[in-house]
Amino acid sequence: MYNGILIGKRIEVLSALDKSLIKKNGLIVDETKNLLILESIDGSFLKIPKFGITLNVCADRDKKSLIIEGAQLAGTPDERIKG
Repeated sequence: MYNGILIGKRIEVLSALDKSLIKKNGLIVDETKNLLILESIDGSFLKIPKFGITLNVCADRDKKSLIIEGAQLAGTPDERIKG
């Protein structure tokens, strides 16, 4: 399980059960138990389900990215951080 904070991170969907989500990217502005809310570069918002996706999460300072399976993001951010 990934226990970091995702809000404020840039992501790109690498694979998804819903093929229309592949290559969608943006800034995570909110997160629920089952969804990530992205703001895309054009200012639109997109709801991405956590399950059935693989994400590339861009790191802040070291410029390295992290590949995360959506299932690793199960639960709310508070639940994940508390472990």
